[in-house]
Formats: sequence, structure tokens, C-alpha cells
Amino acid sequence: MTVTPHDWIDYINACSTAVIGLFTILLFIGVVWQVRTSKTIERAWVMADVEPDSEKWRDRKLHVLQGSGTSGNTTAIYAVLVCTNTGKSPAWLDEMRAKFEIVTALPPEPDFQSAEHMETGIVPLGMVEGGAVPYVQRLSWIAVATGHEELGKMAVIYGVVKYRAIFQNRRVATFAYRVANGHLRRLEGYPKYNAST
Repeated sequence: MTVTPHDWIDYINACSTAVIGLFTILLFIGVVWQVRTSKTIERAWVMADVEPDSEKWRDRKLHVLQGSGTSGNTTAIYAVLVCTNTGKSPAWLDEMRAKFEIVTALPPEPDFQSAEHMETGIVPLGMVEGGAVPYVQRLSWIAVATGHEELGKMAVIYGVVKYRAIFQNRRVATFAYRVANGHLRRLEGYPKYNAST
């Protein structure tokens, strides 16, 4: 077998083409990664919180009202659902649901279908960064649960806020609080009830 003097040039050309191809693939992956990271940085981030209704009660404390009657025992609180866009682009809230109930335990996966609709229609939210207002939406409501809190039971408020961002992605923020001794505390041990996508 005879080796022609040009075989090493063909070998170098093949290696160069392989290196250029690999570089092109890595460059493409880098661009895709950068676009995804940019969307994550620039997107809307809506946080959902619950607080006492300070318009109803000036002392800014949570008032738990218990009632009894012919229709049974009930517990009520005056609460406010606060949705804040902490992201860098606007958001449009299109579904807000909340539920107040007294339970012995909650299932690991929340069921928001039985929760009460807080608002109908689309609510626009500006963003904190850049000062586009309003970037906070406050929805007052009287939350009523069947029964009273007693030994072995807990009073909880939980819900979901669904919204759209500028990249047309549907996002979800869930929230859950326990009502204890006239205070609202984030519910621990139920990660699916306090999550954002």
C-alpha cells in the first residue's frame, strides 16, 4: 500500500471539519440556553399572599368569627388575597381561587376546583422593577368555613393564582396558610400548596 503525500492534508481537513461542526453544535446549545435564561430573568413572577383585611379591622389583626345557628356551625375571617408581580415584565391574572376550611389533614396534592372564584375576568399587573403600576392587586373577601377549629383540626386558607406572562406561558402560584391564634402562618409540610411555576 502506497501512502500518497496528500493523505495527511485530508486528515487535517477532516479533523478541522469535525472541530467546526462540534463548535457549531456547542454554539447552538449556548444560544438556546441563553434565550431560556433571558426569558426566565425577564418574565413575570407573581407571588400570592393572604393577610388580614385592614380596611375592615383597623388593628391589622386577623379576626376569627365563630357562629352557630339552625344551618350549623361556621367560622369566618375577613381576608385579603394579595397578588404582587415581582418580575421584570407585566402579567395578566386570569384565574384566582381560594378556599377556607377546617380539616383534620390536607391531601398531598391540592384540589383547587372546589375553591371559590375570587375574580372573574382578566386583571393586568405591572411590575415592581421599572415602576409599572399597579403591580399589586388586592382582593378582599369574607372566607367562611363549615365548623369550628377544635382538637385534631386546623383552619387553613389555600388557593391558586393562574396568570400569563409576555412569552404567552401560563404560570401558576399557589398559597396556603394556617389560621392559628388569630394569626396567619404559611402552611408547612405541604410543598405543593406553596409553589410557583
